[in-house]
Amino acid sequence: MCSPQGIIDNIIGKAMDAAFQGMKCAIHYKKNHKDLKDEMEKFEEYRKDIIERKVEEAQNRGEDILAVVLSWRREADKMTQDFDNFMQQCTREESMLCFACLCPNFIRRYRLSKQAQEKKDKVSKLKQEGDFDEIALPKPPPPELPFPCNYDYEIVDSRASVFKAVVNALKDSKVTMIGVHGTGGIGKTTLVKEVSKQLKEDRTFDEVVMAVVSKDAIVSKIQSQLVCSLNLDLINATTEKQISYKLWHRLNNGKKNLVILDDIWKEVNLKDIGIPITDGNKGCKVMITSRNKDCKVVITSEINKVVDRDFALPLLPELEAWALFKKVAGNSVDSPELRLVAEEVCKECEGLPVAINALGAALKDKKISAWKTALVKLKKSMINEIEEIGPVYNSLKLSYEQLKSSDAKKCFLLCCLFPENAEISIDDLTRLCTATSLLHQNPYALEEARDAVCTAVGTLKTRYLLLDDTVEDVVKMHDIIRDVGISIAKAYLVVHGVVPEWPKRREYKSYSAISIRSQSMGELPNELACPKLRILMLESNNRSLLKVPDGFFNGMKELEVIDFKEMCMPPLPSSLPKLENLRMLCLNKCKLSDIAVLKDLPCTLEMLSLQGSDIKVLPLEIRRLTRLRLLDLRDCVHLRVIPHGVISNLTFLEELYFSSAFNQWDRKKTSGNVSLDELSSLTRLTTLHVLIPKDMLFPKEFSLNFENLVRFKIFIVDSQFYGYGENSERFLKLEGIPLKDELNTLVEKADELHLSGVRGLVNVLHNRGGEGFLNLKYLKVKSCYDLVDPLLDKPEWSMQQSRSFNKLTTLIIRDCRLEYLFSLSIVRELFQLQQLHVSDCEILEEIVGFEGEEDEDELIYFSKLKHIKLSDLPNLTSFYPKLEKTETTVGNSSIHVQSLFNEKVAFPALERLEINLCSQITDVWDKKMLPANSFLQLRVMEVRRCNNLVNVFQSHMVSRLQNLQEVVIINCYYMEVIISKKGEEEGDERAEPNDNIVLPQLRKLELEGLLNLKSFCTTRSEEGLLFNHKVAFPALERLEINLCSQITDVWDKKMLPANSFFQLRDMEVRKCDNLVNVFQSNMVSRLQNLQEIVISCCSDMEVIISKEREEEGDEGAEPNDNIVLPQLRNLELKWLENLESFCTTRSELVGFLFNHKVEFPALETLKIDDCSQITDVWDKKMLPANSFFQLRHMTVCRCDNLVNVFQSNMVSQLQNLQEVFISNCPDMEVIISKKGEEEGDEEAKPNDNIVLPQLRNLYLGSLNNLKSFFTTRSEAGLLFNHEVEFPALKWLEIDRCSQIIDVWDKKMLPANSFFQLRHVIVRECDNLVNVFQSNMVSRLQNLQELFISRCPDMEMIISKKGEEEGGEGVEPNDNIVLSQLRNLELKGLENLKSFCAARSEEGLLFNHKVAFPKLTELRLDNHLKEIFREGIYAEEECIALGEEQNSEEEDSNDKWGHCAEDDERGMQRLLIYEYMPNKSVQDHLASRFQTPLPRITRLKIAQDASRGLVYLHEGMEFQVVETVGYAAPEYIQTGHLTAKSDVWSYGAFLYELVTGGHPMDRNRPKNEQKLLEWVLPHLSDMKKFELILDPRLNGTRSSLPKSLQP
Repeated sequence: MCSPQGIIDNIIGKAMDAAFQGMKCAIHYKKNHKDLKDEMEKFEEYRKDIIERKVEEAQNRGEDILAVVLSWRREADKMTQDFDNFMQQCTREESMLCFACLCPNFIRRYRLSKQAQEKKDKVSKLKQEGDFDEIALPKPPPPELPFPCNYDYEIVDSRASVFKAVVNALKDSKVTMIGVHGTGGIGKTTLVKEVSKQLKEDRTFDEVVMAVVSKDAIVSKIQSQLVCSLNLDLINATTEKQISYKLWHRLNNGKKNLVILDDIWKEVNLKDIGIPITDGNKGCKVMITSRNKDCKVVITSEINKVVDRDFALPLLPELEAWALFKKVAGNSVDSPELRLVAEEVCKECEGLPVAINALGAALKDKKISAWKTALVKLKKSMINEIEEIGPVYNSLKLSYEQLKSSDAKKCFLLCCLFPENAEISIDDLTRLCTATSLLHQNPYALEEARDAVCTAVGTLKTRYLLLDDTVEDVVKMHDIIRDVGISIAKAYLVVHGVVPEWPKRREYKSYSAISIRSQSMGELPNELACPKLRILMLESNNRSLLKVPDGFFNGMKELEVIDFKEMCMPPLPSSLPKLENLRMLCLNKCKLSDIAVLKDLPCTLEMLSLQGSDIKVLPLEIRRLTRLRLLDLRDCVHLRVIPHGVISNLTFLEELYFSSAFNQWDRKKTSGNVSLDELSSLTRLTTLHVLIPKDMLFPKEFSLNFENLVRFKIFIVDSQFYGYGENSERFLKLEGIPLKDELNTLVEKADELHLSGVRGLVNVLHNRGGEGFLNLKYLKVKSCYDLVDPLLDKPEWSMQQSRSFNKLTTLIIRDCRLEYLFSLSIVRELFQLQQLHVSDCEILEEIVGFEGEEDEDELIYFSKLKHIKLSDLPNLTSFYPKLEKTETTVGNSSIHVQSLFNEKVAFPALERLEINLCSQITDVWDKKMLPANSFLQLRVMEVRRCNNLVNVFQSHMVSRLQNLQEVVIINCYYMEVIISKKGEEEGDERAEPNDNIVLPQLRKLELEGLLNLKSFCTTRSEEGLLFNHKVAFPALERLEINLCSQITDVWDKKMLPANSFFQLRDMEVRKCDNLVNVFQSNMVSRLQNLQEIVISCCSDMEVIISKEREEEGDEGAEPNDNIVLPQLRNLELKWLENLESFCTTRSELVGFLFNHKVEFPALETLKIDDCSQITDVWDKKMLPANSFFQLRHMTVCRCDNLVNVFQSNMVSQLQNLQEVFISNCPDMEVIISKKGEEEGDEEAKPNDNIVLPQLRNLYLGSLNNLKSFFTTRSEAGLLFNHEVEFPALKWLEIDRCSQIIDVWDKKMLPANSFFQLRHVIVRECDNLVNVFQSNMVSRLQNLQELFISRCPDMEMIISKKGEEEGGEGVEPNDNIVLSQLRNLELKGLENLKSFCAARSEEGLLFNHKVAFPKLTELRLDNHLKEIFREGIYAEEECIALGEEQNSEEEDSNDKWGHCAEDDERGMQRLLIYEYMPNKSVQDHLASRFQTPLPRITRLKIAQDASRGLVYLHEGMEFQVVETVGYAAPEYIQTGHLTAKSDVWSYGAFLYELVTGGHPMDRNRPKNEQKLLEWVLPHLSDMKKFELILDPRLNGTRSSLPKSLQP
């Protein structure tokens, strides 16, 4: 043990050492400062000579400086500033002396000397950190700028104010429509696109869609563009009106939508299109562009509206116009020689961007003489024929004249014959140019002509006279450029749009081309004198198809091109064969019958297109057209016969396009149809589209030379329909065949290649010497089992650099037996690869392998790869594994368990990563190190069913996730955290333990089926808390948490990051059993943008927002403050058996769902389902003043303790209520309670009527104790009394309400109530004797459907007893007329005596005093049969029941007869069948059925349905029509029904039986609305399968018959 003296000596010794060190530090004060200065000088020299020089060089090259370098430079700036400040401090303090003895202040010197030492160390460390391998990377190619406005709006001052004003106007809640106007080519379209882009990015609007209207303003065309942009389902919507309804509801969905209508020339009816702009709808706004400032839109037939705000887009001012002109024409315009002339030319453009672009490009790099000539022409030209173009016309005309290429000029004028904004294909231009011999060199071969056209189009693009399209080999033309072109081509007659009749001209002799496209023209002239006409293009959008008169072509002797579309020519006009110069005939989408007259066409015909026509047989006479160079039969889906010898006789064919549905090849030459060997005769063929059944392949004598094919789409597949690869010139799909040598040429040439079940691929994909597949862009390989590792490789003997696959952009691999895909040698050549999808490869272990090669340390770059999808790869361990060398044996190495991605491979462009069913993956990323620039562009991350993953991200990955927008993690059972922070304790890269984790761009987060998830990012001490205060989501909009049973709290109860969750809009929580609440009160201030809350199946949930922590002083709402959710529109609370309140504390009374301290000013939809603890929805005494006023839809189901839904004090807040659905509430006595009035509650006035002015739909079902809608005890049994009004009610359904005795008051009803009633359904109301009293008849004049069933005490539908009691009603002798009733159903009414009769008239179902003038469908019970037959009917023509049996169908129920009526719609026929009382399967599966459908019954239904389907296919000649939710994908895409389509539909029906759901249910959560999409992820695992079983089958697979189990 140490003595006291020893301890003292030790202390003194340490003190002396410290003092000595301090003294030493003070003594070496100047040395330390000098060392710091020297180190800083070295640092500055290094920074200047090395880092800054490299940065400057990189910037000069236009490269992007790496983020780590930028960070280092900031630290260096900070270090320099800190050094300067320190030296200044030293200078000040050096002169300070000790206060006591005027000697230097040693304390200060010690401190400054100590600081100098520390700063020197920091400078040295920072210098070492600046030793970078790379300073910068090349920038990605810039996006193509839209023509004609190819300048940046952000830097053009004249547009900045307009841009800002337009944005502000669209954000103004009082504005619903704005307009942007200006002359053509001013840049209106580009401006509104830029505006919409910004408003979409800042989330002002949820959706932005755009449609080009153009001059013709065709409603169907506008609708088509909007439907495509919105991805709208148009099943059962074929007419413009039906589509407008779909669009109206889609755009009126409660979200913020912006519709842009571009290029409006005249009034447009928004209602006809389906755009919901009304004074009551602020959710949808419209922005229009027009050349006409006074352009109006029609909202309804009564309302024409000018825009709320109008913005004129001015011409560019002189300085901005000159800047744009310089940018297009080049800097040479600044030369002294050109400057003055160029400025004058620019001034002639008058600031119009389209003119500046066109003229600047035309004069670029031209001599001074060309500039002067152009200026003279601009100033002298007097042509001004185009309205509102003015001087601009001259400049555009000059751009055309400046074209040196005659081919370019002719192609330009030909493009003017196509419609506005049309996608003009290079093929169409080539055909027109060839047929009219317009090309300068007049090439003979079509392929040569195509090359010449491509050259001409390229010239036009460089002059801004044509635009690129998103599709390759397609161009577009700006409408103003097109107008100028039409004016230049005076010999062209171009009329498009609404053309009610043929354009009237004095004469047509001068026209060389006519293009007319009309949707309303009724007829064509019988004969037309056009002696110079060479091109005739006609298109009819009229569905009745425009007919061509027999002598129509008599006056067109010089005609060379006929291009008809959607015309009616059965048969072809007899004047057609008289066209001796005809070279091109296109009858696309035409209605044809007999086309044999084509045999009489002159031998000059070279191109024949019947694309999309309805021909079934190609006439044998076609073989006489021996000069044909092109035959196009694409999309002729009815074509079944091409006679033998027709194709082989057309030996001049260069392009041949078969229908993709044609597979009727004659293999044995017995059927008389075309055989494959006929193609051998076509030695000039360069283009071939054909489908060949794989079992036919090629005959032995087949000798077609594939070397000559330049473009092709060839399918050798199963004998059924396949769609073509639209964006590929050389498309090849091979399926289930051995790869023969004659196909190798096609495989090598293809730019899109699909291989499925092909044998013999090894020699094709390998051993090409690095020179194979030079054009391949898209490769899909499926089920090719004889492949060897790797999939792509170069031969070992090849020493040269490989060029194979260097254009490959998309690679899809599925179901192949490979251990790895790429060799090291080939992977370096995949620098164009953008998409990689690999799935169902059971033995695949890695993507990049190194078998037989050295494992080099070289970093592999996938520089353009944007999308990786890895699915169902059970043995995948790593993308490119690391080899770890052992020390015991030289050269020996092995692979250990490692991450999917490591430091050996980089993905600088990756945007989307999907990993599914990869059970060997334990880590996605390497825990310690990754390439510096990898994954920085990642936007979407999806991980599904990876059971060995414990986390998704390591903390060092966070800095790379700054662009991450969507994270979806589903069914990873062992997942504990999403972001693991364990690495922080181990010193991993960039892992700062105290730093918050921020995902600044994350907008969607979905966590589902994560049974072991304890937190998003946490340590063990925080388990059960999903989001703590160290993780921030500033942009998160949608959060879904489903089946995460370990989560006990979603948010930290005490503290959250300052900027997190403020953008949250949608919140969904399902099946989280340990959650007691969703939000803490400290979250309320962050929920101001929340629009939707869906909480379901959380068994322990007690409150949604907990206020308990307020008493502990937590951040959040004050205890006395109301909780306000100002944007919440949809609230769904389902299957929450322990829910007691939306927001409460334990000390407050439970049972109230909403008390007076919670406000919902914007709530529109409220659904409460199976919340058995709730006794009252609203506080009985007081509610917030501005809450629930926007409520439109109210659903309450299975709430056992609810006695009523509304209190009378709520009525004033229900003025917008449109739909009420109440069902399965056994204790419910009234819907609106009046009890509060007697207690003196707020706003309760006993004598006031209750009015629900907007209520349209009311459903009351399974309410066995319901006594009234609104009543006192004395009125029990009367559903609607005179004190409740429904002026807008259209749909009323009363189902299983056994306490109701009367629906309506017998004596008095409110004056304006029930007049809009259209549908009434009454079921299983045991105590009802009648439905209507006679006083109701006058209110039923809009009633269209009346369904009454299973009411055992029902005696009459309309009772006339009230008349005798002096009640309001019809006179006794008056007829009762239900003038609009169309459907009437009376079922299960065993005591029904009459529809409407006094006691003396009982026994007749319908007597002569009741009339149904528009009844079209009648369904009756068996026992009503005789009553109906013997009756006398008012003004109704009837045919005796049972007299005619014309139907051949074998029905399960008997047909009694039919009824017929002739009215303004024609003869209306009614079939009457025996009633089937057991209802439909859907009825029994519906949740409102208390008794579930037994499993044995479900099995019998499945078996009977399958037998019925077999009967329909074997015993009938027609296909089964498929409906929404049951339709197969190929039927939706192609419209073709097959047996497989019906098998798909039957499968959907089976899952309907299994789950109890409906194939399409929009009332369910978004991910469950489509039944088949919902069940698919649950089918691979028996445990997950149980999650989708109908709960009423007790939730176990064993309760289901084996035949219905997966």
